[in-house]
Amino acid sequence: WLAQGAWAAAKVLPVPSKTLQTDATKLLEEVSQASAQALQRRKPFEARDAANLLWALAAARVSAPIEAFDALLVMKTEAFAPQDIANLIWALTRLENPGDSRLAMLEKLCGLAQKQIWHLEPQG
Repeated sequence: WLAQGAWAAAKVLPVPSKTLQTDATKLLEEVSQASAQALQRRKPFEARDAANLLWALAAARVSAPIEAFDALLVMKTEAFAPQDIANLIWALTRLENPGDSRLAMLEKLCGLAQKQIWHLEPQG
């Protein structure tokens, strides 16, 4: 539910209501903290949930927990659908978190995207 709540809050951010934007940003900051705690307790995320969570945090320019990157590194790459890969690459390039695990995950995802490129269909 963390990922779905984060995604919904990020989708609200473009709404022209300062109060709603402030509330959505606060929610995303709390989701980031809650996801860090969940990951520290070894509560795994599904691939789609991880992609949606990091996409939402990146869209709102909210820091993602370092534990999220570490958790991504140990996920099975077969679990990532093409849309998950695209969302994660976008999020990881936009997030401003330092750390080797973010760069390692980007390298892993780019390699995975290269393997899948011929199996993807254009959007539109």
